[in-house]
Amino acid sequence: MQLGAPPPAAAAAAAAVWRAPTFEARRAADARELLAALLPPSPTVRQVQQAHARLAVLGLAASRAMPHLLAVLPRLLPDKPRHRGDDGGGDGDHYAYPLALFRRANSTSAFASNNLLRVLPHPLPLTLFSRFRRRNPHSFTFLLASISNHLNAAGPSASACSFLGSHVHALAVKAGAAGDLFVRNALVHFYGVSGDVGAMRRVFDELPRVRDVLTWNEVLAGYVRAGMMTVAREVFDEMPVRDEISWSTLVGG
Repeated sequence: MQLGAPPPAAAAAAAAVWRAPTFEARRAADARELLAALLPPSPTVRQVQQAHARLAVLGLAASRAMPHLLAVLPRLLPDKPRHRGDDGGGDGDHYAYPLALFRRANSTSAFASNNLLRVLPHPLPLTLFSRFRRRNPHSFTFLLASISNHLNAAGPSASACSFLGSHVHALAVKAGAAGDLFVRNALVHFYGVSGDVGAMRRVFDELPRVRDVLTWNEVLAGYVRAGMMTVAREVFDEMPVRDEISWSTLVGG
């Protein structure tokens, strides 16, 4: 035995723990690298489809690459209502591609599920969320973001979404995800957008240690949006850290 070499037993144990990457794993890694090279920073759906076709030609369109295709898709806008006599299928035709990617990606993948929630517009994420077999805190974050985006776009006419967001909040509490920083930020943002500053403040005050500058900015924006500038200034003065968004939110209000 050479001086300094590990004992045979230790070497055997290390060899047993380490496993060579499978061909499928290497192909997925290659697909991710190729996607980064093929796509611009903000790709369109068409560009993602072209990159997908390129992966298929190169034999890299394995199922493990599908979640990464979902991840680079832009957030889709709702379909325009179809008029009688229009050709084509149902209103979901516009979303056939991301749904097909999701099915190919294996519906048990939380990563694929979360990216599907991210790209589909309201109310599709709500419809699909109950069917997901695997969820994690990011699932609630993306679902709340979908509802908040709809509230932002539709304004007061979408006030019925407030109940849905509260329901998602209850589901997050039941799943033990409400203490996650990203979920709390999404909840604060949702309640701020919906105009329920009381619920926004309760979420903010529940766990003082689970905060970052984004949490403070969301509370600040919620009060500014509600026209409560005195309270907004108090929040601004209490902020332990301020960034450009903090200043622009207060000044712009």
